Amino acid sequence: MPGGPGWKKVVDAAIADGDPCDDGHGVTWQMPKQILLVFIGCITIYTSLFGIGGLVYGNIILGVGLLTLSSICAYLLFRIMSKLNLD
Repeated sequence: MPGGPGWKKVVDAAIADGDPCDDGHGVTWQMPKQILLVFIGCITIYTSLFGIGGLVYGNIILGVGLLTLSSICAYLLFRIMSKLNLD
């Protein structure tokens, strides 16, 4: 059975038609965490990109600051991703 609040009507219709769509496990609704991971991933990529650019062009304080933020975001990314049910 798909996760999320909008699938109940579809699942009920499939069960009424006799389609076996539920194996008893179901899927937990993980979309909010997944969207959060997309945003954290974008922040990680862009801060590392501009941080390396800052170091290359001699703006050391900005570069180190952005790379520090990138490291923190990468840590959060993997920490939250480890809590997802990826079965």
